[in-house]
Amino acid sequence: MTARGNERRPIYRGDRDRGQFCQLLGEAVDVFGWKLHAQTRQGLAESPWKKLTAQTVLGGLEFVRRIQAALPADTRELSRGRELGRRPKIAEIISAVEKVKGERWETFRDRHGDWGRDLALYLGKRGYGIKLKELGAAAGGMDYMSVSAAVKRLEPRAGKDAALAAALQRCRKELQM
Repeated sequence: MTARGNERRPIYRGDRDRGQFCQLLGEAVDVFGWKLHAQTRQGLAESPWKKLTAQTVLGGLEFVRRIQAALPADTRELSRGRELGRRPKIAEIISAVEKVKGERWETFRDRHGDWGRDLALYLGKRGYGIKLKELGAAAGGMDYMSVSAAVKRLEPRAGKDAALAAALQRCRKELQM
C-alpha cells in the first residue's frame, strides 16, 4: 500500500488522526501477517528510522552478507534472527537429507513415493524460502507447481508417519534450524 496526499497535501488531519491510522495499520500487520517495510513520517520532527532496532535487512547482496557476518553464532533469541542468518544452499539441504536417509540423492530423487526428495523440497521452501523454480531444478527439472504440491504433501504425511517426522527433526538438527 502506498499513500500520498493529493497535490502534496497532508494525508492526516493531525496527530490523533495519524495515531489512529498507525494503530489500525499495526493491527492489520498482526492479524494478516503482513511485512511492513516503511511508514510515513509526515509531520514528524524526527525520522522513525533513527529509532529502528529490530527489522529484517533490506539491501544489496554484499550489504546483507556484511550484516549476516556480524550476527552472533546463536540467533535463536534474536527477534527474526533466523531470517537474518546464513541460509544454506540447496546442496547443503540435500546433503543433510542424504545423511539422514543413508542414501545418495541420485538414488532416491526420482524414486516414486520416496519421501527423501519431498523432504529436501519442504526444508528448502518452508525452512529457508528457496524459490520453487530453484528447488525444481535441483530435483531434476521439476515444474514449480509440482514442487509446490510436494511441499504441501509433506507436512500432513509427517503428521501420520512417525519415521518421517523423526527424519524431518534429524534434518532440522543437522541444518541447525
